Amino acid sequence: MENLFSIIFDWAWAALMVVLFFGGSIFVHELGHFLAAKWRGLHIERFSIGFGPRLFGWKKEGIDYRVSLLPLGGYVALPQLADMRGIEGENSVDLIELPPISYASKVIVSVAGAVFNILFALVLGLILWFTGVEKEEATTIGAISDKIENREGEFVENPAMAAGLRIGDKILSIDGEEIRSFEDIFISIALGSGVTEDGKRKAVITYLRNGEVFTTTVNPVLNPDHELRMIGINPNQTTYLSSLTEGFPAQEAGLFPGDTIKKIDGVTIYGPQHLTTFIRESQGVPLRFTIEREGFEGIETIEIVVTPVLSKFNISEEQFYAIGAGLGAIIERYTAHINPIALSIDVVKRTYQTLRSLISQGSDAKLKDMSGPVGITNIIVKTAAIGIVRVMEIALMINISLAIFNLLPIPVLDGGHIAFATIAKITGKPIPPNFAATIQGSFMILLFSFMLYVTFHDVGRLFTREPETNSQPVRLIKVEDAPA
Repeated sequence: MENLFSIIFDWAWAALMVVLFFGGSIFVHELGHFLAAKWRGLHIERFSIGFGPRLFGWKKEGIDYRVSLLPLGGYVALPQLADMRGIEGENSVDLIELPPISYASKVIVSVAGAVFNILFALVLGLILWFTGVEKEEATTIGAISDKIENREGEFVENPAMAAGLRIGDKILSIDGEEIRSFEDIFISIALGSGVTEDGKRKAVITYLRNGEVFTTTVNPVLNPDHELRMIGINPNQTTYLSSLTEGFPAQEAGLFPGDTIKKIDGVTIYGPQHLTTFIRESQGVPLRFTIEREGFEGIETIEIVVTPVLSKFNISEEQFYAIGAGLGAIIERYTAHINPIALSIDVVKRTYQTLRSLISQGSDAKLKDMSGPVGITNIIVKTAAIGIVRVMEIALMINISLAIFNLLPIPVLDGGHIAFATIAKITGKPIPPNFAATIQGSFMILLFSFMLYVTFHDVGRLFTREPETNSQPVRLIKVEDAPA
């Protein structure tokens, strides 16, 4: 029963986060249009969250405030701004009876939605500045597998390994863009559009090794799950002993579960794979472990010598050197207090990077990789389990992305209204109503088709297996159970 209540609470909490931050972002956008229209004296027909038939609502001062059937966004019906009857429904007044509005009013009302999204993002940014957001501590490679699975299901040579990258290398930049987290690495590779002269995918990576800076060209392959580029690396992880096998060298030498492995023979350990490789290549030579252990007086640094022995695991006949320990790992994180302007600028850069990748000929990012309402809802639901601070960070990204997307000069979007108004202002002639209605209707069909296309793939991703750790960087805490 207690478990049932926990499940109900988790879902209720996730639903609340979706309503507050996703629904709230749409509401804030439409509120901007609504208040600007009120200020400029425009006739307001309705304020709707969602499209299609009316589900419920109320009327006040001639305005229909409603929630509609299709949760694909929202709108404020403003006949003087644009004739959108084919999309938003009929008006209660004849358009001929309404006076024309000025160019300034058209621009102010059109841009107000995006302005309110940006203001909401800045408010969220101020809260995050105060609370802090969790960031990964480093961009150092902690694991590189020999082979990775590509889109065709074949196991091919690891691109990072083939390009000369190794465990312990610190990634500084990719294609000239500074890297500050492993998430940056994943996104920069996934959205990359570099192509060699012979048609291979490429990414130019600058990295630090032993105090020297190097540059190499990596040829990414496509992830089998999401068909985006990957190079097969995982981040540096703090490695600890999760369990010990009785009678094996680790236990006999005095190691304990919970001990954190910092170095072996003076060499920094970057993750479970690194440690396991060290042990298996030891040839039974004693290894000096530098560990950290929680004691009565705090963290103690201890050195213990362990001699690996030949062992056989599972049903395999293969023998290799081991110390008889299960390994766990966590990605070290810290709390960063980033000012809201800098945080917002980062999101703008990320949004630009995404749009550039979508239109770049060499990129593997496609429209199907974008997230619509279903995908965004799924992201918020998953993020809600981590905490409200992370949800607010996602909401900040949503609001800035909404602002940028709506200001694109595409008919039916806010940027399209501004473009039409500007053309009419420059030419001194209004755009013919029938022509404008035809263009807007055509683009609305395209927009809804795009939404359905994205939603179809969003739903498909709900049932897609989680990416393997050798397919993309791990961005949250990850515990492994690897024998060593």
